[in-house]
Amino acid sequence: MSNAEKRLIETYTELFQGLSVDGKEELIKILSLSVKNDNSDLEMRFFASFGGFSDSKSAEQIIKDLKGNRVFTKKSLEF
Repeated sequence: MSNAEKRLIETYTELFQGLSVDGKEELIKILSLSVKNDNSDLEMRFFASFGGFSDSKSAEQIIKDLKGNRVFTKKSLEF
């Protein structure tokens, strides 16, 4: 655990002292669930971050389609 993480925990601990018993129990429940789900959720978010899409076309066909749909226009700039 890093020093920054330790300081963060100390800061939150000071904030939690003002919570009621019910509030603290709810916080413990939420933190416990986050620890249990942390690994699988992290992995799912990692793979979802790639922005891929599924298509029946091959990579070569997609590249060919993209290049074929390019449109270039010449525009003269006047100063």
